[in-house]
Amino acid sequence: MNQTNVPQQFLWAVSLAVTMWLVVSGAVWAGEGAALRVGETQWQGVTVELTSIEPASGEMLMVKFTYVNRGSAVAQFRMKDVYYVDTRNRIKYSPVGDGSRLLASVDSGYKRIDVAPGQSASHWVKFPAPRAGVERIDLYFPSALPMENVPIR
Repeated sequence: MNQTNVPQQFLWAVSLAVTMWLVVSGAVWAGEGAALRVGETQWQGVTVELTSIEPASGEMLMVKFTYVNRGSAVAQFRMKDVYYVDTRNRIKYSPVGDGSRLLASVDSGYKRIDVAPGQSASHWVKFPAPRAGVERIDLYFPSALPMENVPIR
């Protein structure tokens, strides 16, 4: 083996190992607009994409997501039906609001949001922050499979 290739091979191997560790550990975050997770829904061709989950001011947690409709039927949901579970402490958290209005992109939790075929709908919603020390949660979006063990950024 040529000695000039050994340092290059070593650097390549170390670079690959570090990259794999970052991806597996969750340290590599998606770029702006990229989905952190994509979930299937009950509607054929419709997905829900988690784009951001992070602490927000006022001891809150902000979740940003997009419903993408590549199907042929209208997808419908209500913001009040989005929630998360702190599985460590077994606590369910609903969006912050006063019963009729929410801290969300659509402030009426009872208003139906329609996503037509070929369209997408990006939204945000705020929740109470989980207890100190909680780093991962399970997210639930209407008519979608749960997104489990999601890290809070």
